[in-house]
Amino acid sequence: DGVLVAFDRPEPTFRHEAEPLYKAQREAAPDILRQQMGLVREVLDAVGITAVDLPGWEADDIIATATDRLVEAGHQVIIVTVDRDLSEIPAGLGDRVELKNDRVLTLTYDKRSRNAGQVLAAVAAAGLGVIDVSTQEADLEDVFLDLTRNHG
Repeated sequence: DGVLVAFDRPEPTFRHEAEPLYKAQREAAPDILRQQMGLVREVLDAVGITAVDLPGWEADDIIATATDRLVEAGHQVIIVTVDRDLSEIPAGLGDRVELKNDRVLTLTYDKRSRNAGQVLAAVAAAGLGVIDVSTQEADLEDVFLDLTRNHG
């Protein structure tokens, strides 16, 4: 089990080179957030959480690559978009949960001990509505069947 935190870097990425207007409408990060990033990294380091950033790559790309590697190693990963903004990860979702942005959670689990329905049931038990689900699992029908069996 483990936790990975990925950060965007200020340099342009390959997407900016391919499309100059990429994220042109996005507002800059608030100054207070930029001022606290050094402290955030210090805290992550102090508690033994791996933080990754790579020039030319966005945090989402790093997360996607890590997800692929976890799946190759036999783990299951679910990325869930919830119905409200979150400032922290709700309790009860497990040890391998990452808050990707205000509404997106990445949940990694060992399919030998949990299934997708149980993971999504924990999200619901935390009081969160699910707007979207993405998984690397080959058969999304299994996820749907697990959900309908447990909540139907």
